[in-house]
Amino acid sequence: MRALPWLVLVACLAPVAQVAAQDGAAPESMSAGTRDVRLRDLDQRVDRVRYEAWRSRVALQLLSEQYMDEPLGAVATVRQRNELGPFYRLIDARYALDGVPIFAQRDLDGDIPDTTIYTGAVATGAHTLTVSLRLTGDGQGIFSYLDGYRWQLQSSHSFVTPSRGNVALDVVLHERPDLAFVDRPTVRILDRPAR
Repeated sequence: MRALPWLVLVACLAPVAQVAAQDGAAPESMSAGTRDVRLRDLDQRVDRVRYEAWRSRVALQLLSEQYMDEPLGAVATVRQRNELGPFYRLIDARYALDGVPIFAQRDLDGDIPDTTIYTGAVATGAHTLTVSLRLTGDGQGIFSYLDGYRWQLQSSHSFVTPSRGNVALDVVLHERPDLAFVDRPTVRILDRPAR
């Protein structure tokens, strides 16, 4: 039975090795646009490898805890709620758990809906959720000056998962009503009772 966790580790890391093997050497003479596209592609691959490695680590930890009669981890749920008014559009949302990307969506039309960002196992212990959101103004009438505005909202939240049970976090975009329209957008991360 001792060999099972090692076998699982090897099976979980196989996709990581495949992605790493796909990267080839770049020719020395390439245009700036081609280089930017290749760098963006490489960045996405690195994020995917980090995410797969993180998932493998969590799966391995849960398996080893199960076979060694230690407590299992919790299930975490992260939800996004947009309570901003009609003058703001969410065009980019990026989430990371312990530095590993778990969600990224970009929509220049501002149609990123309220959604469940992540539901999955997390190891017992301390974690950090990091959120990066980009907004653009959508002014109408006397508020048309908002069309030129862009906002970058960032927040992080530390939380501790129990040995068993659920953890639920709400990421809420909202307006601070006592400020000017250009200063109103903000984000907060709330612990909510898990079901």
